Amino acid sequence: MRLKSSVIQAGFYMIKNLSRQEQGKFRGYASVFNRIDAHNDVIKPGAFVESLQKRKVALLWQHSIKDPIGKILDAREDSFGLLVVAKLNLGLRLAREVYALITDGSVNALSIGYKVVRSRRDSKSGVRMISKIDLWEVSVVTFPANEMAKISTVKALRAPIAAAGRLFLTGF
Repeated sequence: MRLKSSVIQAGFYMIKNLSRQEQGKFRGYASVFNRIDAHNDVIKPGAFVESLQKRKVALLWQHSIKDPIGKILDAREDSFGLLVVAKLNLGLRLAREVYALITDGSVNALSIGYKVVRSRRDSKSGVRMISKIDLWEVSVVTFPANEMAKISTVKALRAPIAAAGRLFLTGF
């Protein structure tokens, strides 16, 4: 299985009085189309469509099959990339730790685990153009390969002071 990472620039909305069901949710791009990543790969629009129809995608910590941390509520392609909405299982200690790392900006990346089904390599650039992927999982990770994916929302009871500073600096 191939692993592909995407940076999530931490963008936070301060949301108060959340119901228990809303806590731990986040939304962001697990993969971005038409960008060369650190593995010299480019994922093309449409690459995920069949795989998303086949199975649910797991939500893991650092690609460890021993560490599921929640579930993917929705995964779909749009014109920018693979947009996911996920919910951390805050009943798990590890998921609470990951949630704290995301909300304070310490961890800022998503990554995908997949098998390449169809691709071609550009003879001039050497870049592999991936047109079909068998997607198995999305992970919250420390080190990304694709620096374009971003979290757009993290639902938290209160944003830590460090995150609130980033809110101001990034225009949220």
